[in-house]
Amino acid sequence: MKKYQEQMNLKLHDGYGEARYIIGLGENQNLIGLKKDHMLSSLKNICLLASGLLADVLVLHFENGSHGKIAHLLIRSTIHDEITPDIKILLLGDSQSGKSTLIGVLTSKQLDDGNGLSRTLVHCHKHEIISGETSSLNIHMIAIENNGNILALKNSDERVWSKSIASGAKVFSFFDVNKKNVLSTMSSTHPDYAILVISAIQGMTKTSEEHMRLAITMDIPLIITLTHTDLVSENFLFALRNNIENCVRKFAEDHYLLFAESEEDNLILSRTLKQRVVIPVFKLSNVNGKNFNLFKTFLTLLPVNNVLYENASNTPAPTEFHANMIWNKEKQIILGGIVRRGCLKKHQIMMFGPDSEGKFRYAEAQNLRCKNVPVKHAYAGQTCTVEIKLGKFAQDIVGTINNSLKHGVVLVDPKLKPIVCREFQVELSNPGEGEVVLTENYEPLVISESIRQVCTFDLNENLEPVDVKNLKNAKKRLFEIEIEKKKKSIVIQPGQTRMLTFKFKYFAEYLTEGQKILINDNCVKCIGTIRKLVYETLRT
Repeated sequence: MKKYQEQMNLKLHDGYGEARYIIGLGENQNLIGLKKDHMLSSLKNICLLASGLLADVLVLHFENGSHGKIAHLLIRSTIHDEITPDIKILLLGDSQSGKSTLIGVLTSKQLDDGNGLSRTLVHCHKHEIISGETSSLNIHMIAIENNGNILALKNSDERVWSKSIASGAKVFSFFDVNKKNVLSTMSSTHPDYAILVISAIQGMTKTSEEHMRLAITMDIPLIITLTHTDLVSENFLFALRNNIENCVRKFAEDHYLLFAESEEDNLILSRTLKQRVVIPVFKLSNVNGKNFNLFKTFLTLLPVNNVLYENASNTPAPTEFHANMIWNKEKQIILGGIVRRGCLKKHQIMMFGPDSEGKFRYAEAQNLRCKNVPVKHAYAGQTCTVEIKLGKFAQDIVGTINNSLKHGVVLVDPKLKPIVCREFQVELSNPGEGEVVLTENYEPLVISESIRQVCTFDLNENLEPVDVKNLKNAKKRLFEIEIEKKKKSIVIQPGQTRMLTFKFKYFAEYLTEGQKILINDNCVKCIGTIRKLVYETLRT
């Protein structure tokens, strides 16, 4: 018994407080099943093992095997020594597709009246309520308890929320964005999943196609929800399904859609979603509640899918915290962001910067809050807020802190000896359908993590050298270079990758090799990876 309990404890640790069991499988994963007496005995043993580890047993689904029943179980721990990572979900889709209404129905536990009642409960500004469109980044946190009860942070008492988190409730952070801040949010928050909300009335719009392309290119597991399904016919939904399938094949030939229509579909989809091959589709109605319980159950089954957190569990690293929100109240600096590496601890001494001059200053991490709960530490992949206290010789900048702070500030372990850089080499790829043309005087807005800054590049520096060993390709490349020189531009064909050197136009930033960058202008849409950095002199 002790041996099996240790195995369950290991599974719970690897699954961040969750473990799945299937009772009734044969040696080769054959669907054999158990008779009633044996099934009850096995369930009793599982419950005994779980109770010894202070965990709950949830029966997800029964199915028939060749010799009896097969049970799908979810074991969820109710005691946590630390705050487990929340599942970050980015809401994508065109305006008026029903993103805010979907969140409103989830958080308020009541259906929409068809006139936008639910979205008024989550909008933050008066003009958003009047226009019905989200104009700013809104973050909505909900906790789904083991009994299926949903708690919304906005509508819950702080003590009830803290108790629910401590008892192992599954927490989701929904990022409701508008068209302008989709890329920056996608880059800085490292979402576990993306939900593309498509209105059955609007169909597949250009914005929906663009967001689908970004999620697939950025390797974010995609979930599709069809809203307003109560207002269209089945024939119209079938035509919309064909349109969505065509778009998926356009961006990823190996991906395919699977419509969720039963609890069994939920089990399959939640297990295979991390493989980035299956795209779940839910046909929902915010008015009559069609398939909403199915969708809610699917959310409870979603596993944590954050590469940063998984890397932190395997290999401890120096701490690195990237801030995407900054508050300066009464000479107190509060940063909101994500721990990208290592573990951020309370009272830890860090390097804070860079400011507009490229300087870093010593700072102490004081009050830490994760999911609105005070914590002593936060691990890689977790979003949190941290109040910092600047060093004794840095207090003079607090009075002019608004001029010193900017997008892209970080908290870095002094062991890393942070250095800013202005110039960097990027392996830039074109994931679109048309060619990308970079002219000599083009200055793109580059987005990377929480950094947003205009960059320049020199045309002559970015003309790749010719490989003289391969004469056939060398002649072709020389011909292309001559054309690029005459046109004073660099052309990146669809699916092609080019190594380019960029320079920040205004001030140096803190970057790391392997960091992703995004360029999304009207004419240029590229995704790249930083391969080489040119550092400036360290100034502290």
